[in-house]
Amino acid sequence: MPCHICNDFKGSRGILGKGKAVGLGTRTHRKVGLRWNEITASAESCFTCDILTRGIRGSLQQRSINESDIRSFTILFYYVDEPLEEESDTNKELRFHLADGSRFDMELFITEEAEGPDCTFPSDWETFPISQRTSPRTDSDAAMATIQGWIEECLADHEFCAAATEEKLPARVIDVGLGSSAIRLVEPPPGTFGRYICLSHCWGREQIITTT
Repeated sequence: MPCHICNDFKGSRGILGKGKAVGLGTRTHRKVGLRWNEITASAESCFTCDILTRGIRGSLQQRSINESDIRSFTILFYYVDEPLEEESDTNKELRFHLADGSRFDMELFITEEAEGPDCTFPSDWETFPISQRTSPRTDSDAAMATIQGWIEECLADHEFCAAATEEKLPARVIDVGLGSSAIRLVEPPPGTFGRYICLSHCWGREQIITTT
């Protein structure tokens, strides 16, 4: 029998909402209101829950969260029916509700290199989203290579990014300097033109810093 916690990373039923299916051909495994001791107990006999537990503990450690702070959590894994369509939703999410009333989410994925011939990804697991492993340091060579790749993709594939004309600069820009130069917040004079990069990133649900 499949594990009652993780369902052995297999989809089980259609997603229903307001009387109709959400996402044609999509299935899900959803468990709400789980307690931390439930998955740790399951991990003693379930290979998949053991992997989940070790991954969760690593994430908790990064966030300085104690296991005792977890009030409950939800498993929400999406799967698809064959044939697999490119637009199909295969997200795997864990949502944790903490004793202080806050919440944080985790997303599960496999890395691109995990698709190679030496991959240990179990063949009976169903569809997983694929992503890239990121460097823990933004100033590392790996992070710089990622940034350079983004810039090259913009210049090659994005019509407006590759435009030869300069644009009016925003009210505030970050001057990253060259080499070991200091990073500065700059307020260009009104009407200043130049080339700049706009990055979009989710830093979480709390406002951690502003430039005002």
